[in-house]
Amino acid sequence: MTSALNVRLDVKIKNDMGNGTANAADTGGTTVNFNVPFVDIESIGVTPSGTTPRIAIYDFVDAPNPTSFKVLLFDTSGNRVSGPFSWQARGI
Repeated sequence: MTSALNVRLDVKIKNDMGNGTANAADTGGTTVNFNVPFVDIESIGVTPSGTTPRIAIYDFVDAPNPTSFKVLLFDTSGNRVSGPFSWQARGI
């Protein structure tokens, strides 16, 4: 006697995006909340805005049902700075 188990997983990729202002005084980074509910995040991108060169990094703890991540901006000398940014996230 043989038996079979068929499983089909059907999920839709979600995209989220927004703008924010990083505050250099925020310990550990400026918190950005997602606008849509995610089960898991596949990617996050952060782009500094404006005409002054900036380097953006994000801090994200990969856990089920994430709700936020943190953004930090630095100048080209490596000093933490405040400033505007845009972001996008992709997940399920």
